Amino acid sequence: MERITKNKKYKEYLEKWIRYHSQFIKKSTYASYLLIIQNHIIKDLGDYQIKDITNQILQEFTLKKLQNGKIKKDGGLSIEVVKDILAVIKLSLKFAIKKGLIRAFDMTIDYPRAIQDKNLKIFSKKEQQLLSKYLLENINHKNIGLLICLYCGIRIGELCALQYKDINFSEKYLKIEKTLQRIYIKGEKTKIIITKPKTSSSIRKIPLSNFLLKELKKFKLENDIFVLTGTKKYTEPRTYREHYKKMLKNLNIKFRNFHSLRHTFASRCIELNIDYKTVSELLGHSSVNTTLNLYVHSNFSQKEKAINKLFDTYTK
Repeated sequence: MERITKNKKYKEYLEKWIRYHSQFIKKSTYASYLLIIQNHIIKDLGDYQIKDITNQILQEFTLKKLQNGKIKKDGGLSIEVVKDILAVIKLSLKFAIKKGLIRAFDMTIDYPRAIQDKNLKIFSKKEQQLLSKYLLENINHKNIGLLICLYCGIRIGELCALQYKDINFSEKYLKIEKTLQRIYIKGEKTKIIITKPKTSSSIRKIPLSNFLLKELKKFKLENDIFVLTGTKKYTEPRTYREHYKKMLKNLNIKFRNFHSLRHTFASRCIELNIDYKTVSELLGHSSVNTTLNLYVHSNFSQKEKAINKLFDTYTK
């Protein structure tokens, strides 16, 4: 890495850090980090000397982003987006600590409780039944993709990259080992890339139910054909989201973002008492804790049931 002193501004350090770090990360990750640096970090923290950045400054930065961090309109960023931004900041500062440019300090961030308790948006059972009925009655290349998301819990990038070679019809599973996304690097045109998923845990096999396998067999094509198009040309996430949005509107179902299909799949698995380890592996989470934190929330009736079960077991 090019030499830099502790008295340099953070924006100057970030420029050199991301250039050096780009050697060790995927191009899509590099593009994502660069966008975060340009759109969020430099604007608010760039003029600080790197040695002057403290936990208090990071905490204030976090609250500001949660309250009014959107770029093109008013409003705050989601906690997930803010955590992504902080992840880049922490990586860059930990590298500075490692190189002796600054002293180590606590980077723990507190988040407002109201934001932490935000509920996941999932489809009701009635809405899921309506969706499933419509998709099965109007089955085509695009619609079978929505069924796969709803009953396999895969991400939209994984779905857009899915080809028939990824489906094992004899052993009844689909293999997720790549993802498709559009990346943007400032000063360059956006472009579509198909790469391996970000983490090794995202590479996984997902069993196919008999009903889904039956529908997929109707379209079974050559290995290099994309499932969503029935051709050798892919469709990208933003185009496919529009299809999903129009379908919800036609069915008079309240709009929820595309990721809600995945949330719905996971939530139904938990409701059916499928063990957490299995759900975590189906989703491709890097840790069971991620699954637990997102989807496992006991309510009062569950607590009451637990207390009664304990009492009945040891008093009879």
